[in-house]
Amino acid sequence: MKQGFNEQAENPDFILPEVLQQYELKSVHSQDPSDLVFEAWDTQLQRSVSIRRIDCHEADAEQIFKQARLVASLKHAAFAKIHALETLGQHLYIVSEAVVGVPLTEWISLNRGYEKASVEFTLQIASALAEAHEFGLVHGDIQAKHFMIDASRQIRIKNGGFIKGGFNNGVSPYSLRALDQAEMSEGIAYFAPERFANAIATPASDVYAVGTLFYLMLNGSMPYAHLQGLALVAALVQADAAQWTFHTNISDALRQWLMDMLKRDPELRPSFAQLVERGRAIREAEGFSSNLSTVNLQSLQGQLASAARRKKRYGWTAIAVCLLLGAGVVWQAQDYWPQIVKAITPYSETREIEQGIAALERHTQVPDSQLVEQAREHFQKVLEHTPNNAKAVGYMSLVYMSLYGNEKRDEIWMQKAKASAQQAMSLDPNLAVSLLAHSKVVQWHHQMDEALQIAEKALQLEPNNLMMWVQKARLLLERGDIQALMKFASEGVEAFPQDRVLPELKGVALATLGDVKGAERAYRLSMQRQPDSVNAYALLGNLLDRQQRTNEALQIFQRGLQVRPNAQLYGSMGQVMFRKGEFKQAAEAFEKAVSPQKGVAGSYFRWYQYAEALMWVPGREAEGIAAFKRAKELLEVRMARSPDDSFIMSHMAFIQARLGEFDQAKSLIVQSMASSIQDEPNNLALAASIFELIHERDKAFELLAQLKQLEPEMYDVVTNPIFDELRKDSRYKKFSSG
Repeated sequence: MKQGFNEQAENPDFILPEVLQQYELKSVHSQDPSDLVFEAWDTQLQRSVSIRRIDCHEADAEQIFKQARLVASLKHAAFAKIHALETLGQHLYIVSEAVVGVPLTEWISLNRGYEKASVEFTLQIASALAEAHEFGLVHGDIQAKHFMIDASRQIRIKNGGFIKGGFNNGVSPYSLRALDQAEMSEGIAYFAPERFANAIATPASDVYAVGTLFYLMLNGSMPYAHLQGLALVAALVQADAAQWTFHTNISDALRQWLMDMLKRDPELRPSFAQLVERGRAIREAEGFSSNLSTVNLQSLQGQLASAARRKKRYGWTAIAVCLLLGAGVVWQAQDYWPQIVKAITPYSETREIEQGIAALERHTQVPDSQLVEQAREHFQKVLEHTPNNAKAVGYMSLVYMSLYGNEKRDEIWMQKAKASAQQAMSLDPNLAVSLLAHSKVVQWHHQMDEALQIAEKALQLEPNNLMMWVQKARLLLERGDIQALMKFASEGVEAFPQDRVLPELKGVALATLGDVKGAERAYRLSMQRQPDSVNAYALLGNLLDRQQRTNEALQIFQRGLQVRPNAQLYGSMGQVMFRKGEFKQAAEAFEKAVSPQKGVAGSYFRWYQYAEALMWVPGREAEGIAAFKRAKELLEVRMARSPDDSFIMSHMAFIQARLGEFDQAKSLIVQSMASSIQDEPNNLALAASIFELIHERDKAFELLAQLKQLEPEMYDVVTNPIFDELRKDSRYKKFSSG
């Protein structure tokens, strides 16, 4: 028997397996024999942990263990970090981080109606559960007693009660026979109406429960607080949240946000990802911030201090907070509270790297500059403690690469990305992220063969890393290895059921191979997996336009723009309008694609598209020339980095032709054609347009003849106004019919 814990008195049936003998048991938190929870002390690593023992019958042991592994993979700070999973007989032991802080129930009792904190805590919970739902995990038992607020004012989830597809294969923990004796504290009051007809918990029912919890934070009491048992059930089954009583005045936007969570029809409730996005917009519009320093800190910190005193191992935090409060500086230094909390929060290298990786992975799915900044802060914190941490250096290179990809395309970020990748390789050339960062830098120098070799080595080291898969797939696309891309992306779509990027790349491969129906299915799968990412909308719209389904394409673009303004969507819409001959509308779309607010102001290609559209709008040719000059300035930076890239050379040649630099344009396009794939349709079409612009029509006809053999429809060529005069040439009729 371990010192400090009376096994016989607390639970005579509990036996700690031999593999967990490093833990010293302290106290019991739950005496449910099928689900025991103990507080313990890790004697090797000198830290508090929680040990949970779950009964696993033979029939469901594998499912429970798979679920636990999924929970262990969650990255959000709200989830307790799982240190170990062990099985002994019919028992699963989960050793996790001990969550310390103020119970959310206590905070609510003292802080009813504090909108700022209530919104922030709800956003934290929604953000955490959004990640869980992405992994197919549903909580199913959300209630205030399962959450705590730690010393950094971060919501923490106390229990790991997630389920996959339903509680215990569809069986609810609340049988209808027991509802007449049930109390609200057991969680029934958080049930969505549909759960009384169908006991299986769903993502939508989790959303409803969080809405109820948000209502509780705002009002201090639950709806129908005077009812219990079957009377409570009857009220909840018929619940119409619009009729609930509000004890505080909240804005219309905030009330609508809450009402959306509490819609009776589960199909009408937003996802947690959508709730987070809208909630952040409301928070910004109403002048809230994520800094909770102004929210009744005396009450909250008093609770934190009390909790910390009960946990002597965290006594230094309580002392620091009490000293701050006693000195009377908290209220005078509210603006500096985040820095104060940062200073007293224990540092964990593993946690910082995990949170940084999670932010980058999320950015891959839904590009968001705030996520990149979050990742940067986490990795920078590690580097402040350990400047030569190879993993942090490698991931920082990926952060810099993402920053380079923003609207400014500041070359400084590319140089930092390159320097960090080189440093990571020098520190540990066999680390997967070092290789990934190096591969991306080499890719930006358009050395695709070398970049692919490096990416494949990284993937061998971390075969389950989605970022490695995406990098290899994108390189296969850029190299033109369409068959290889098709096979690899198809495998990735199955291996990563929440990812939206690999379905998009599979769709590109299918479209290139002529399978337009398969490509459309792939793009729609990407949209289904991640509705907040607009890339698939642009790809699908382009595909529909190629099939002469132009109106459908424009509708898809508009749907995407309702999600988020995006340069690719505006650019795709501009291309459609350009092909229709509606040059003014095309120029308007391309103008948005180069605007800092809605597009990418540092992309030479977006300026290139905008300039060409302006050349066909009467009276705006001078603006077109100015835009071409801007495109040339941006492209010169790329050419200096990759002087032998045929793709870049051909675009520069076109710009030179538009600027009247005919000799330079001819020299460069000839050089480009000599170093590129001769029979690539896009290369031939662009080269033909350049020779037409520099008044060498014979060469333009020669290239168009090659293009016709490869792509008889010549869709882009037929609609390109550059060839308007060529089509009037007597040779064209013979050419087009031959």
